[in-house]
Amino acid sequence: MASSNESEKRTTKKSSLLIDLTSTTEDIEKSFVSEKTTAIYNGILVRFIVWLFDNHKNHIEPSIMDDLMDCHEKDKIEELNPPIPKTSKKKKSKNKKRKKSDGDNEVLRNHLKNKIK
Repeated sequence: MASSNESEKRTTKKSSLLIDLTSTTEDIEKSFVSEKTTAIYNGILVRFIVWLFDNHKNHIEPSIMDDLMDCHEKDKIEELNPPIPKTSKKKKSKNKKRKKSDGDNEVLRNHLKNKIK
């Protein structure tokens, strides 16, 4: 027969596998996905939506297309009149794979990031 100490260990082990489904979805998500992973996923999602916007607008829900078009227009205006850069030294980007070009849909990307959060 198992001692009370062993049965406590088994009970604790089983209860750690249970999920409290009465919690908010954000709490449940945070228990499974780290913030860094969520940030990476959101970045990939934003790039995918921008790709859809640039290449296959017919696959985007019409209800959000107006917002995306507004942001795209703001990007065009900023491309023609870029903001004056600050004179302070810029930190080097750790992500050397992707360099931003002039027409990089920055307003559109920021809008999507905020909507996803």
